[in-house]
Amino acid sequence: MTQTNDLVPIQMVNRDGAAVVVKPKLGAKIKLNEAEVFFYNGIDKVMARIILQELMAHDTRPVQS
Repeated sequence: MTQTNDLVPIQMVNRDGAAVVVKPKLGAKIKLNEAEVFFYNGIDKVMARIILQELMAHDTRPVQS
């Protein structure tokens, strides 16, 4: 059985009925060519690594030495 890791927004409700939205804190923002990726605190390390590997695999910038 496999599990999927999704970012799911949650909403907490006060006893008085007013809704409170909990927003995750931004950990990192990466912009590469046309792609823009936001990593939020608490992201699974394996998922972050996979996203970064895919981002770098499609990088079209010339290699600098």
